[in-house]
Amino acid sequence: MLITLLSDLGTKDAAVAAARAALIHTIADAEVVDISHGVSRHNWREAAYLLSTAYNTFPQGTVHLIPVAVFTERQPRMILAKKEGYYFIAPDNGLLPAALGIDTMATVKLCHQYTKPYDFTQWLSDAADLIHTLPPGENMLDSGFALTSQPPLPPPHVTPINVVCRALYADRYNNIVVNITQKEFDNLQHNRQFKIRTFKGQNITSVSRHYNDVAIGEPLCRFNKAGFLEVAVNHGSALELFGLEKGDTTALDYHTVRINFNQ
Repeated sequence: MLITLLSDLGTKDAAVAAARAALIHTIADAEVVDISHGVSRHNWREAAYLLSTAYNTFPQGTVHLIPVAVFTERQPRMILAKKEGYYFIAPDNGLLPAALGIDTMATVKLCHQYTKPYDFTQWLSDAADLIHTLPPGENMLDSGFALTSQPPLPPPHVTPINVVCRALYADRYNNIVVNITQKEFDNLQHNRQFKIRTFKGQNITSVSRHYNDVAIGEPLCRFNKAGFLEVAVNHGSALELFGLEKGDTTALDYHTVRINFNQ
């Protein structure tokens, strides 16, 4: 059985190893693949972006386990969802509706509800036991369950002269991914020239295909493999370009990138 892990556990200690061990001990044929463990602590939006871009690159039948912000809710719960032949196990904190769209999840089931003292080891054990019982049959829907909802990944704000985008994610190279896709950008641009202003006064006026399309130290924008616009600096930091510090996820959550179009 193919299982993926996406978490905010980090890789400094043994938490990821413990998660893998819980799965392997319970599921003899478990094949565990990491999506990422570098999600910022409790950052459901970052996890939602990564999950939305990665889940359907795996074979149907894959189980996606997402222990992100597990006990941040007042009444922590574990849910199981199914979409397009994929299974998702996550805390009921709004992450799945944001990543997958609540209207597109065919089935959702409440599996566990937790009370203090919270035990992450028990959460992992429960998840492993749940995976061991899959598939659960066609009727997974629990009609008496009110799913915690977060809005889908926020759309860009469009005006006649510009598009205001929000930062979704900063990768390990300090590139900033914003919430506009190539299709949305092309529909809004209408062959107009555009400009992305930066904190350091270095403007971006064209879309690149590769990082080395510009000189070292120069900024650029490009569409990544997931189809979202990415702002980067060739051998540099887009975070610094906008006056942000690496690891400051609070500032990134509230940061905007404006794309101005010439009339």
